[in-house]
Amino acid sequence: MNKKDFEDYQKIGLRISSLNDRIEKLEEMAAQYEYGAVKGSNPDFPYQPMSFHVSGYNIREDEKKRNRIQNLKIQLEKEIQKEETKRLEIEEFINSIEDRTDNLIFTYYYLDKMSQEEIARKLHVDRSRVSRRISKYFGEK
Repeated sequence: MNKKDFEDYQKIGLRISSLNDRIEKLEEMAAQYEYGAVKGSNPDFPYQPMSFHVSGYNIREDEKKRNRIQNLKIQLEKEIQKEETKRLEIEEFINSIEDRTDNLIFTYYYLDKMSQEEIARKLHVDRSRVSRRISKYFGEK
């Protein structure tokens, strides 16, 4: 488990909400209606040329939209599965930290998304101490 895993963990939720927003926007889009004129002839004698006005919704565009929605839903499911796997790994890592202060720091910072300043105030320590305690688990100085 490295620092990038933890940083990615915080961003996975953003990807999921972005995909959800895109799906909602596509689903809210109304079917696209098109209007036009075609030429034909009078069905009865004397078969004169005529113009007819036609309208209807564009089936091809609607099919493309439905395919995009389906693909986004598949991506969303994959992201949710990745998030659950990553969440479990990170929570197991945090739970394995025996030092209570370090455990709280990781919980507040990565799971509760608190800033280092907020954590420092809550634990009555200096912000740099919070940063150092996080860094020591990733082999940083």
